[in-house]
Amino acid sequence: TGTSGARRWTSALLVAQLAFTLILLTGAALLMRSFLAVYRADAIVDASPIMTYSLRPPAAKYPTPAARIAFFDHLLSRLGADTPVQSASITNAWPFGYTPQWRAAIDDGSPSDDRVAFTASYVTAGPRYFETLGLTVVQGRDFDELDGRSGHDAAIVNQLLAARWFGGADPIGRRIAFADPAARGAKPFVATIVGVSPTLRQTVLEDLSPVIYAPL
Repeated sequence: TGTSGARRWTSALLVAQLAFTLILLTGAALLMRSFLAVYRADAIVDASPIMTYSLRPPAAKYPTPAARIAFFDHLLSRLGADTPVQSASITNAWPFGYTPQWRAAIDDGSPSDDRVAFTASYVTAGPRYFETLGLTVVQGRDFDELDGRSGHDAAIVNQLLAARWFGGADPIGRRIAFADPAARGAKPFVATIVGVSPTLRQTVLEDLSPVIYAPL
């Protein structure tokens, strides 16, 4: 009921408010769609029955890798025998936490300068690791008791890494080189890919990433 000028300002404000509301609704819809996509990707693991525990054996008591591995082997055997735990495993980085990033390259026998390098999450996995998470490898096989020992260098890669760096080719039996970027000058590990795992979020609040699993 005001003047024509006031009515024009009111109309302009209503149009602006409606436009702003539509922008917010569109953004909310896109955010919800992204959330649902992330939720579906992460829902492959049911975390409700899983308990994690961080443990670092004292270096003075377990000074060598062999001593530390023997400690973890004994711990896993006790967990399986004396507790109601259905399955247990050891890892350096459980999912949805923080995972170290290593340099990697597909090792095809060519000089290292010719290989395409990339970054991948590096996860060491003990026996029954995927079983404990309720997962199974989708191609190839899981780690066995020999993997990781001398002459049995093996690795499992996730589906994202396999699709990104092998395309439609079969990655089983191919070689992959990976190294800790903090260990300057160290010779990279080279392992044979024995399996492909489901793609699982390793680092919280980050996109799904290529993952290399190495036997503990």
